Amino acid sequence: MAELLREKITLLYILNVSPGLTRDEILEAAATTLTTDYFTFALAINELEKSELIFWKEPDYDSAGITDNGSHNGTPQAFLSPYGQETSSALTDQLAPSVREWLKQYLNETAGERAWRRLLQSRYFALDNGNFALECHHDSEHGDAFKLTIEFPNEELARRAHFSFKRDPAKLYGTLINSLLDEDQEDAED
Repeated sequence: MAELLREKITLLYILNVSPGLTRDEILEAAATTLTTDYFTFALAINELEKSELIFWKEPDYDSAGITDNGSHNGTPQAFLSPYGQETSSALTDQLAPSVREWLKQYLNETAGERAWRRLLQSRYFALDNGNFALECHHDSEHGDAFKLTIEFPNEELARRAHFSFKRDPAKLYGTLINSLLDEDQEDAED
């Protein structure tokens, strides 16, 4: 019981320091404390939601389908309710100062990486013809944005391509651009 209470306090603190995290991002941060496991996390986050200390919000979209953080990613984000903010403030001292400092440092250091990951999306899904499609998006203000859909003959290939893109999106972009530019140079020479 004490473990679950500590986990709830930790999750409230995480969302107080860094509102708008996804479920995976909250779990990632909580796991860095080395005091949680997935089952305790899931129970704690569900109880916080049921007690209305936290709520989930779909990202806001503009007319182009871009979210307020610049991506197409529709993953719900967690926020503290006003009661959750009060509760978090009242219970913050229940976390060891070293844990609070560790979490604050971790959340600050990984903020850029989280923002970058939100700009990258990839999903694969079944098509009516029995094949699988992979959709890859990279949203960027730096001139390297793209959206690509590739059809694969089976789920295994689509799944592997999905994880490959997530691991190294620059590789796909670079290969695609290099291939396109090489073809343009050959056409110009003919």
